[in-house]
Amino acid sequence: MNLNSINKLSKEKKKITILFTFSIFFIVIILELSFLWYKYFDYRNQEFQRLNFQTDALSNWIKENPLFEELIFEWKNLFDDELAPQAPSRNRNTQRKIRIQNFFLYDNSTLRILFSPIKDNILYWEILSKALQSNNNSFSYNSLEYFFVNKKINENISIISFVESRLTMADFLKELWEYLFFAILLSFLIYFISFRFVSRTLKPVEENLDDMEQFIHNAGHELKTPISVIKSSLQLAKLKKNYKESVEESLWELDKMNNLIQALISLSTISENIENKIINVNEFIKKIIKNYEIILEQKTLKIELIENEILEINTNGEYFEIFFSNLMSNAIKYNKVLGWIKITINKNWLEISNTWEWINKENLGKIFDRFYQESDSREENSFGIWLSLVKKIADIYNWKITVESQKWIETKFIINF
Repeated sequence: MNLNSINKLSKEKKKITILFTFSIFFIVIILELSFLWYKYFDYRNQEFQRLNFQTDALSNWIKENPLFEELIFEWKNLFDDELAPQAPSRNRNTQRKIRIQNFFLYDNSTLRILFSPIKDNILYWEILSKALQSNNNSFSYNSLEYFFVNKKINENISIISFVESRLTMADFLKELWEYLFFAILLSFLIYFISFRFVSRTLKPVEENLDDMEQFIHNAGHELKTPISVIKSSLQLAKLKKNYKESVEESLWELDKMNNLIQALISLSTISENIENKIINVNEFIKKIIKNYEIILEQKTLKIELIENEILEINTNGEYFEIFFSNLMSNAIKYNKVLGWIKITINKNWLEISNTWEWINKENLGKIFDRFYQESDSREENSFGIWLSLVKKIADIYNWKITVESQKWIETKFIINF
């Protein structure tokens, strides 16, 4: 794959990864905001419900005890801003019960504090001032937030219950920043994981692009060569006025081009979606060998068929014929003069061996690559296509091909079905 294609694919992978990461990041942030918002307002509602319940209970208790209201008005006449009123001893137990609550009573007309659990009327008057100025049933005092409920007991007296908020807007923002920091760290982790996932997912695409570029380059080279030969032959024939030799060479090159195009068509039309059935491999191989009898005689090659078992496989007959014919064709094409070919059929595998030209050990894994040729010679009508077609058919059916080559002895192809 060229540098431009690599850069484009790399940019696309990063774009996809960044888009996915930002999507997850925003989803996490929205969920966090929703959770915190619900948590904050749910807490406020619970506090207000508790304060309402407490205020109603106190209000009802006061209404049910007229003596308590009379005492309130007696305290009102004796009110001192610096000293909280003291209840008579007969009400001491009741007063102790009231003092544990955060509430106070005040006069509706004068806004004077009538009763408070502790001796700090100035504090309660400040709270009353803030409460009366508030529009959302909360006020701030000494950097703390308080919730309150203000209710009338009668025309003269009102009660305010209040409580310090344990979950303030500052706490809300603090938790938001903590979640945001966590989301950023999580995003880096997601980016790393998703980039690897995207790279792995797009790896087949990358390999296909690489394969396509190599294919275009090699196919162009293979097609360009015979065209150049034909052009040179015709130019030479024009100068020497000897057309016979040039025409023969041109026809030979055109035949090569035609074979190459046919090979490329065959390679592109092989598909997994095709009808299969059980075939007798022994019979197919005998038929294929018969088709090559004339060529075998021309190259003075001996062929031996050893049938140890009847081999039956589930495949497409045409594909198997292409598969084995190409192995047979290569065994003939790259064989030495007076050489031999031996085909052995077993129950689950077959072997085709011959006195093939030696294949270097480091190149055994390359012989199925498209356009790969062990020899650079153009004397043979070969393009390095047919073995790649063999490999493609084998991959469709998960057949395993093993190649072994011993110098001056033999080269064998072992196919396990």
